[in-house]
Amino acid sequence: MLISPLGKRPLLGKIYLLIFIVLAVMLRFNSSLLEVFDAIFAIAAQEVAKSLYFLAGPADFFSSLWVAWLATILWAFFIRYLGFKVGSWWVVVIATAFFLLMLLTSVLVFFSWSNGPSFNQTMPDLTLGMWGLLFCEIQNIIVKKIRSAGWLKFLIGKTMVLLWIMVAGNKIVNYDLSFTTAVGSILLSYVFARFAMKLYLKNAKAWLSIFAVDGKI
Repeated sequence: MLISPLGKRPLLGKIYLLIFIVLAVMLRFNSSLLEVFDAIFAIAAQEVAKSLYFLAGPADFFSSLWVAWLATILWAFFIRYLGFKVGSWWVVVIATAFFLLMLLTSVLVFFSWSNGPSFNQTMPDLTLGMWGLLFCEIQNIIVKKIRSAGWLKFLIGKTMVLLWIMVAGNKIVNYDLSFTTAVGSILLSYVFARFAMKLYLKNAKAWLSIFAVDGKI
């Protein structure tokens, strides 16, 4: 099975979703409390960035939405190479669905009509959301199945975490992304990834017969 069994943490996803909704509502109504927290974290991120200037190039590269999409497509091809044809299509479909969901939530949070339509931010951040979804999949499909080489499991997991933090920090420092939006990005990507994995575990066999494809599930 492509997807490893999910841990018994049903409440965690619900809590994350609730926190995301609360943050989105507070952003919608321009919460002064969030503005204070975002300002504090922005200052902290700028101070940290001064000592990590050598990461500016890689951070800018991975902060591109196109790079996040390219990584997702390459991941889908890798899944297909392993023999999971349904799984490869699952990767592409859920990435597209999640992207559309992020656009929808962004419209609900930031769209306004003052002297014409205005929509210049997203919640969650599209790039951070795409990376978050991809890393959740890699964690379940690859990292979770590593049994013997504990150091490799640790290395891959920490690399994904640090890469996501690097992109988030770059966007906060150079693109005025709020800390709240960064947090919302990882929360929603986790919730959606868990939901998509549940769908796969439940329906993969049916999809294999419905679409008349061979390969592993």
